[in-house]
Amino acid sequence: MQTISTCKGSYKVKRLMFGVKVAPNIWQRYMDQTLQGMEGTACFFDDIALQGSTYIQLLQRITAVFKKLTKCGLHLNKKKCQFFERSVTYLGHTINENGLHPTQEKIKDIKNSPQPTEVSSLRTFLGMINYYQQFIPNLASKLNPLYQLLKKDAVFQWSVQCEKAFQELKEEICGDKVLIPFHADLPVTLATDASPTGFGGVLSHIMPDKTERPIAFASRSLTKAEKGYSQLDKEAAALIWGLKKFFQYCYGRKITLIIDNQPLARILHPEKTTPATTAIRLVHYANFLAGFDYNIKLRKTTEHANADYFSRLNKDTTGTEKTP
Repeated sequence: MQTISTCKGSYKVKRLMFGVKVAPNIWQRYMDQTLQGMEGTACFFDDIALQGSTYIQLLQRITAVFKKLTKCGLHLNKKKCQFFERSVTYLGHTINENGLHPTQEKIKDIKNSPQPTEVSSLRTFLGMINYYQQFIPNLASKLNPLYQLLKKDAVFQWSVQCEKAFQELKEEICGDKVLIPFHADLPVTLATDASPTGFGGVLSHIMPDKTERPIAFASRSLTKAEKGYSQLDKEAAALIWGLKKFFQYCYGRKITLIIDNQPLARILHPEKTTPATTAIRLVHYANFLAGFDYNIKLRKTTEHANADYFSRLNKDTTGTEKTP
């Protein structure tokens, strides 16, 4: 792939060259393979983040990474390294003991954004907002007036509704929204719900004090076919969608699924046989669930507001998805 042909013969480079289209993919794969199996370590291209609950644990992990990088012939720039920090900025987020926050620098950029005057500047603003979508409640409905300007053959006319949405979004991103990091040793719950227009899901931890803290939110609108489902089928489809969406957090560990539909809770109960008269779609869903270690918790609709809320965000889009 990186062979140069000249009048004096062909020469193959010994290092990955800048400018090669697939170079970022090759490098990311190499780093993933290099750091594979090393706990508390994340890598995005040449940015490596290490986490430890204690000073000793973090020191051990840093030492292990250093040995691995040395073995592979990789070097670190001392001036760009930070060690034993209580708060770090990584990929546009501030990470500390309280959880995940948008960085103040990015918040300032969004807050000072001028009013978009054309489609390209609007897309830039929406791109920044969507990067932090997990921190903004009711995002889909607030974005709707702005997305109307991106429709095919739409005239770019900045209306009162657009200005209101624009200002609300800038105010929302300035709020102190926090998502907690995933902990493998804490109980995990997944609450899902379905409305006439969409699915909603909330992945949470049950903390030692019994409070429920969100890890991630997600929502998407229904397809044309899904809108024709019965409410029971919609609720079941929302549950399966939520498990697929958060598969890496749910598979291989005990998880509590929270729904507000009593008939569905009986049909999909892990300790009960699927009724013989169950519709084939629900049978397929039950077979999929058999691969998970789960229990089902029935929650009253009045207490199921978190998932119900996100299922109602997508009223004007079809087949799109909003997730962290």
